[in-house]
Amino acid sequence: MDERHDPARARWAVAGLFFIVGIVISTWFTRIPQFKTGLSLSDAELTVALLAPTVGALTGMQFAGRLTARYGSAPIARVTIVLAPAALLIPAASGDLVTAFVGLLVFGVVDGIADVAANAQGVAVERQLRRPVLSGMHAAWGIGAIIGALSGGAAIATGLTVLQHFAVMAAVTVVLALVAGSQLLPAGVDRSQTDRESPKRTSWRTGWTRRVLALGLLGGAAMLCEGAISNWSAVFLHDELAATAAVASLGYSVFTVVETATRLVGDGVRRRVGPVPVVRVSVALAIAGLALVLLGSPSDIVWLAIVGFGLLGAGLAVLNPIVFSAVGHGSVQDTGSADTAGAAIAHYTTMSYGGVLAGPAIVGWLSGAMGLTAALACLLVPLVGIGLFARVTAAAEPAVAD
Repeated sequence: MDERHDPARARWAVAGLFFIVGIVISTWFTRIPQFKTGLSLSDAELTVALLAPTVGALTGMQFAGRLTARYGSAPIARVTIVLAPAALLIPAASGDLVTAFVGLLVFGVVDGIADVAANAQGVAVERQLRRPVLSGMHAAWGIGAIIGALSGGAAIATGLTVLQHFAVMAAVTVVLALVAGSQLLPAGVDRSQTDRESPKRTSWRTGWTRRVLALGLLGGAAMLCEGAISNWSAVFLHDELAATAAVASLGYSVFTVVETATRLVGDGVRRRVGPVPVVRVSVALAIAGLALVLLGSPSDIVWLAIVGFGLLGAGLAVLNPIVFSAVGHGSVQDTGSADTAGAAIAHYTTMSYGGVLAGPAIVGWLSGAMGLTAALACLLVPLVGIGLFARVTAAAEPAVAD
């Protein structure tokens, strides 16, 4: 194989893609208050604007599978990873809600396609290396998000406007994207030759199998828990355990740091013991963490709950990367070819993204009926479900490359 397309280099290149997306997303999150102030948006108008990236991402995912099959994940990843930070310049430069909404919608579409393409390329790298590496790639996202948040604080402290900040971020990440993109595996590793000759062959049904549906439910359950913890941990510590605002913020911080650190070692552990045992142990850790969180209520043992959120981070860390691998490699096993992997990953990504969106809403709805502590306790249901059906992730063992 050409040295430019060395799988070992491609591994770090894909990690670079995740790192860039983490920076871009985190940069946007840190400047939302200034974005709101700059356009003089009401809370209701901001809510409308914040819907745009979600709608765009879900829309983009519906096209990502077909684009990957037709052109290969590498070309799609190269284009979208450059467009994503550039797209954020539109809302940053906008002077009204409509323009900002359109810009954020475009950003969401590009981000959704980039997510699918990066994971599809990651699965292709695993097949070439014949060992798991996707968890480490996902860890790069977390590292990028931390750096993005820190740079956002620095930009605010130095008085940079939102547009200036996003322009600097775009310039830096585009250079990184060009370097990473040059080291990806060639398009042929997951491009359908038949689809290029007959584009109608790939439809929205391509990639849907019972395995993908089962894995989608598993991944959706995991991401439901992650979305719920991300959005409600600080509220829980503050409202239920009477923690100060500073201490309450530690719940999500500890969760994120431990999750990222666990992903860094997740591939090595999965390589030694296999995906199914790792999923089962991860679920056990998450349940133990949830128990510690709930045991801290309503007493003053705030530190116990914070440790619990850390265990939840460790337990949830590798579930999504393992399921991504199982979807991609399982698609190859089911069809005998890699050209449906992108479509399968696109379907799975849509379902898991749905879990992220549903988690906070479900916990919020349940907390209104039974209280926040009881609502978080209900996360035991999806966690037990993941443990019971962990066997379906056996397909995460990388298939031998052609």
